[in-house]
Amino acid sequence: MRILATTGVLLLLTGTVWTQRAATPPPTDLTKGTAMNAAELHAAIARLGDERPNASARVFTLAGPNSPYSVNVEHRTNQPQAASLHDADAEMFYVIDGGGTMVTGGTIVEATRNGPNLSGKGIEGGIPRTLAPGDFFMVPEGVAHWWSQVDPAGMNVMSIHFPRVK
Repeated sequence: MRILATTGVLLLLTGTVWTQRAATPPPTDLTKGTAMNAAELHAAIARLGDERPNASARVFTLAGPNSPYSVNVEHRTNQPQAASLHDADAEMFYVIDGGGTMVTGGTIVEATRNGPNLSGKGIEGGIPRTLAPGDFFMVPEGVAHWWSQVDPAGMNVMSIHFPRVK
């Protein structure tokens, strides 16, 4: 009788595990993830080339269009940069190579609105921080930020936008 009861319990548990496995949804673009090794990243940066030689930044996006996160790689030049403020996103910068001075806080000069963002010519009264390869900096939502200086040879940074959690 014990053997019969034990066998019944095992069959019941096996059926439960089988049902759980069958209920697992197939992977989608959001569950697969995005991977890029260092060589692929630097090759993609090199492909940016001089597509927009007069622009202060050239960008390519790593994340898919359905992702809630915007992950960009930006090649910034030693030309004047625009200041920004994002009402609904925090933004993290990771310096890949090169470097520059990030100013945060203060007031955006000649600010104009573009949806939930402000941009302008610079910042008055902010706090400067020098960033070098391997450094990262998180800018909270609602905080003005600006690359006031970029290395003469330019810099490559990864920027990740984190939307406000509702």
